[in-house]
Amino acid sequence: EPGRGRQRSAPMYQSDVCNQVVATLQAATAEHDIGQRIQLLQKSQELLLDAETPPEIAGSFLDYFINLQADPHSALRRYAAHFLERLLFCRPGLALRCLPGIAVLLRDADGIVR
Repeated sequence: EPGRGRQRSAPMYQSDVCNQVVATLQAATAEHDIGQRIQLLQKSQELLLDAETPPEIAGSFLDYFINLQADPHSALRRYAAHFLERLLFCRPGLALRCLPGIAVLLRDADGIVR
């Protein structure tokens, strides 16, 4: 179409999203400031839950977010609960994979996490 940029193919878009998520999660893992780390996690959440991102891409990074339920920082466990809630809303097909992490979060000592 005139006036529009060149369309990317689905595999190219998926590869771009995966590369961006990997880079963002690596930066989040290396970040020591919890506030900055949560901002990086939110950036990857936006990429993973975008309507154009296939559910299998979100599923391939799910373990990273589920593992946050064991983090010693309550802010990161709160973020994990938030992420899983959004994920289930946007990608209900991943619900069964989320159940073990949700079960742990429901027993968390932090009332906000629950």
